[in-house]
Amino acid sequence: MPTWVGVASSIRVRSLLIDGIVAGRLDTIWAGLFCVAWAPGHIRGAQLLGASLFFALTFFRSLRTWRCLGLPSREGSTVSDSPQHRIFAMLDVDGDGVITHAEYLSRVDRVASAVGRDASHPVVAASRAAHDAVFQDMDADHEGRVTFEEYRSWVGHEAFERFCRTALGSLFDIADTDADGCLDRAEFICLRTAAGNADTDVSAAFDALDIDGDGLIDRDEYLAGIRDFVTTGSSPMAAAYGSGPLLRSSS
Repeated sequence: MPTWVGVASSIRVRSLLIDGIVAGRLDTIWAGLFCVAWAPGHIRGAQLLGASLFFALTFFRSLRTWRCLGLPSREGSTVSDSPQHRIFAMLDVDGDGVITHAEYLSRVDRVASAVGRDASHPVVAASRAAHDAVFQDMDADHEGRVTFEEYRSWVGHEAFERFCRTALGSLFDIADTDADGCLDRAEFICLRTAAGNADTDVSAAFDALDIDGDGLIDRDEYLAGIRDFVTTGSSPMAAAYGSGPLLRSSS
């Protein structure tokens, strides 16, 4: 049989194996292996060589694909890197899979405490009221807790403009202790770490947001950064939420 027939056969088998690995489909993988097992002896060598090399290469490359697509990585769990998962994980303080009213409003208290604002301060009181309004709107079934499914179906441009802009702006106002409409690096880090982000990630986000390099982030820049991350996933603020994949239980 001509050499090109063996090569073509090898490419077909290789394609089956690659498609099966990337899609996580065992039936497609087995189909490729079946073709190898039943191939005539004079073309099996070409199939095995091409298939085995690409099988190994694609296996390692597929690990990144599983993370990006949120495909099953092990029984009972999924890997996701979406903005919604990142924000939900930050708000779900105890990691039990739901955001309670107390958890959601606790971020106001943490930010206020971090900058030395009293709970009775008008800015803090306004922030609590704004966050309460957000939670009531998120909690679609009014059970006093928000699941990831509820959050995912709620979050977006409309929700941000209707409620989140006010709530997030109020946290900025708490951290802006001199009321100049801007946060310097120390104030920004204080705000974001109190809200639940890691120090190193927050510092990277500040650098990305500070486009003109003046060492200050104004209120509009800050809110636009969060809005873009929430609605499109592309924003300088993305750095604040980390870069590694999040492993969430599917239960």
